Amino acid sequence: MPISDARFFENDTKKKILLFSSFTLALILLSNSFPISVVGATTSPVFGSAINLSNDLGIAKDAAISNNGQNVYVAWTEGSKGILFRMSPDGGATWVPPTSKPALKLGPNGGVAQFPVMFTQFQNVSKGDVYVTWAQTVTQLNGSKILQIFVAASTNNGTSFTRTLLSHNSTHSQITPAIAASGNDVYVAWFSGNTATLNGSDYVTSSKDNGATWGAPVDVVPSERGGEVQIVASGSNAYFVGDGIFFSATYNNGNSWTHSYQLYVAPPRTSTSFYYGREPWIAANGSNVYVTWEANSTMAGISYHDQSETSIDGGLTWGAIQNVTDPLKDNWEPENAAYGSNVFLTFHSLKNQGIYVTSATGVSSNTPTWGATTLLSPTGLKSSFGHIFTSDGVNVFVMWGQQISSGSSTWNAYVSYSADSGSSWSSSPIDISNNAVGVAAGNNDVTLFGLSSNGAHCFAAWTYTNAGLSQIYFAAS
Repeated sequence: MPISDARFFENDTKKKILLFSSFTLALILLSNSFPISVVGATTSPVFGSAINLSNDLGIAKDAAISNNGQNVYVAWTEGSKGILFRMSPDGGATWVPPTSKPALKLGPNGGVAQFPVMFTQFQNVSKGDVYVTWAQTVTQLNGSKILQIFVAASTNNGTSFTRTLLSHNSTHSQITPAIAASGNDVYVAWFSGNTATLNGSDYVTSSKDNGATWGAPVDVVPSERGGEVQIVASGSNAYFVGDGIFFSATYNNGNSWTHSYQLYVAPPRTSTSFYYGREPWIAANGSNVYVTWEANSTMAGISYHDQSETSIDGGLTWGAIQNVTDPLKDNWEPENAAYGSNVFLTFHSLKNQGIYVTSATGVSSNTPTWGATTLLSPTGLKSSFGHIFTSDGVNVFVMWGQQISSGSSTWNAYVSYSADSGSSWSSSPIDISNNAVGVAAGNNDVTLFGLSSNGAHCFAAWTYTNAGLSQIYFAAS
């Protein structure tokens, strides 16, 4: 299996899990042992009609989205046609370039591009700053095509970009980039894979001038077997996490990075189980840092569960690992988002295909108290993972994809909303795609769709496939 396909391999395994067929049955099984909050009466936002942003004959997928106020930015890949980009200055009402014209191409000609990513967590950057990173094959002197990491930076709201090739490895693919920004500082992290051993290294590089120039890549985790990296920035600090749950930080705008520290040390492998922390996510605001991941549980009957660890001093010290999803079973793909002293976490339970959310507010210690877990989605229907976002710690959005009915091949994109820091949620999921056929926000990879917000305004972009075609759609509230 090519190392760049590792995410898809994981999802193939997950699809073999048996599903509950009844929402009622799931609640009965869980209600006696796990605090589940009933979805509250939060007023639902009103979304406009979904629009086709890619609007071409290419195979468009992997929608990345970000915003700065009502300036909204969307990027996606069309493979050999490269990374494409549009921006909206008014929350998605109009677009530059307009959808009647080709999108702006960010990458170089040649090669195949994949996995565009934009900063997706708390940030404080100037109004016109936009940053996109991705992996793209580059032909080497010996004729081989090796994935390398690129970044494009704009300080004029996406009118023009400065593009930089960040990696120069001629033998191993460089994959799954992540990006963060704060002030004039920009950080890009990625995994340098070795297809022969499935081991590799995690690298970080930084720019102090809005992406005009970049420092040499720093090998923050010299050896690990995964491929997922995440990074977030706040002030002069940036925080990194990689598969195996290795953590590193800079406290001086990227001048130096701490030695990697493994937050989760997996139990020894047995004849029947291999324990490993994987698919980490990281959120931070100031010195409050939150890392979440999935791992095999050592508790009988739980299978995979999602864990979280917190630091309130910028990662210098950490609290105990908290099992935030037990005793729910087969939990995957946790994601978190933070603002101020509030943190929010969503996860996907494969046991009943439920999308759940929980939160901790007013965090002031390394062992925060997590609230009741809220089930946002109807169960008994196949669903994808959830993305979560907040721009102010009060208005919180969760997005996912789901079958419209049992046995249907049609999937729609849904959003749930909280206006009170996660205390209550939309009374029912909001269908933002409203497609009668095809698959919106499917379950192949976390990169297929994205979520961002500005206060109570939500911005969502997703991959929509139908009859062999694939396009990027957008909707906003």
